[in-house]
Amino acid sequence: FSCTGDPHGNRGQNSIPKTKMCDGVFDCRYFSDECNEHCSKQNILESSFLRTSSIIIGGIAFLVNLARIIRDIITIRKCRTAVALVNKFMVVLIAFGDFLIGLYLLTIAGVDWGVRNYSEYCEFKLSWLASDACAFIGVASTIGSQVSLFAMTVLSGVRLHGIQGSLRVPSE
Repeated sequence: FSCTGDPHGNRGQNSIPKTKMCDGVFDCRYFSDECNEHCSKQNILESSFLRTSSIIIGGIAFLVNLARIIRDIITIRKCRTAVALVNKFMVVLIAFGDFLIGLYLLTIAGVDWGVRNYSEYCEFKLSWLASDACAFIGVASTIGSQVSLFAMTVLSGVRLHGIQGSLRVPSE
């Protein structure tokens, strides 16, 4: 296979064996061994079901949790006890974590849409994976899932403590 558009080819060679084409490894400097008519088109989200699900679930998670965060921050002053305050704060943390996951899903779907309509992902892949935006949404999805998990664990403990306290028999 000729490394088209690549004057230096693969380490000074102008061609590579056909067995190295379409293997996911960029052997030619300008990616011509992977981004050509012989290789299947790659996208971030291959399945239309996954693409549609990402948009719907991401949109719902983003909007509903944003509304929940705003509502709970506005009403947090109404908490009269420490337990109510912790409960409200943990719910806000869960909503924040789910908001970040929604942001992640919408970003991935948006980048997939942009690449699908304007270029080939194969040509865009390395610059996307090395970009600050990709790093940010990767961190956002990790933080979102961990914050939600942490807040649910704490909230479960607070509620368990409340249930156990109400089941105690008063000693006389």
